[in-house]
Amino acid sequence: ILERASPEPTYYPYPYSLDPLPSHIKRGLIPLGLFGLLSTISTSCLLGWITYRMISWRKHYRTYVGYNQYVVLIYNLLLADLQQSASFLISFHWMREGRIVAPSSACFAQGWLIQIGDVASGFFVLAIALHTWVSVIQGRKIPYGIFVGSILLCWGFALLLTIIGPAVHKKYFTRAGMWCWASQDYEKERLWLHYIWIFLIEFGTIIIYGIVFFYLRKQLSNILTADQSKTHRKVTQAARYMVVYPIIYVVLTLPLAAGRMASMSGKNLPDVYFVVAGCMITSCGWLDTLLYTLTRRVLLSGDITGNKSNSRSAN
Repeated sequence: ILERASPEPTYYPYPYSLDPLPSHIKRGLIPLGLFGLLSTISTSCLLGWITYRMISWRKHYRTYVGYNQYVVLIYNLLLADLQQSASFLISFHWMREGRIVAPSSACFAQGWLIQIGDVASGFFVLAIALHTWVSVIQGRKIPYGIFVGSILLCWGFALLLTIIGPAVHKKYFTRAGMWCWASQDYEKERLWLHYIWIFLIEFGTIIIYGIVFFYLRKQLSNILTADQSKTHRKVTQAARYMVVYPIIYVVLTLPLAAGRMASMSGKNLPDVYFVVAGCMITSCGWLDTLLYTLTRRVLLSGDITGNKSNSRSAN
């Protein structure tokens, strides 16, 4: 008796799947995967290092490093960056398969990680900007309970925006160019669950950054004529570094968001544009890691939450 062969899995037709992959798309997946790999490794290593220091804080700091709101915000930003960068590791899977197909576990995972990674990183970038505004310009310390609750709210809202699409629509995560994301059939969901928040975050951080920049510029000019405390100078320097995180986010995410919006309006952009834009957005992880590595001494000694000295050393 011949055994019945297991049926081949059924995938959505083109353009929701792409089988086989054209050679130019295969070449485009290489830099996407490599930049994703770089960001995944760098963010994983830094998250592991910060986690270790949080656990063994008594050996290195006078107070628990988790009370440093700068560090906690960056830690959560890195968690979001890790999910976003991990999504582009699936590019190697598509290269090996020679196709991008949906529905599949790989396609769902990539769409999910891109969605939650994008919006969560945006929320924490905005949180960093708002935290800098409140602490530096208004000179107020955010109560730790409210601070922790705000972080949980950011993650909860990012998860909600990620769940709604696939919960409402069965055919939601499909091929979207060179990777999987929300289907082109759901332009309204793309807008209201993703793009609108990205643009609001970018617009908001630019405004906040501009105000903080001019405030700090005025403060720097005052330092030349007034005898300010060493602690205040550290706080100001730490705030200047924190402003860089929103700048990185805006610069690296705007091209892809603008390209997707242009496509929604009927304009056809070349695949190379989305390769470059994809490489930029997945570079958020390794650039945020590099920035923290270069500025951690100042951040640990200049916590604008009001701790005048929260570290024994910056190592």
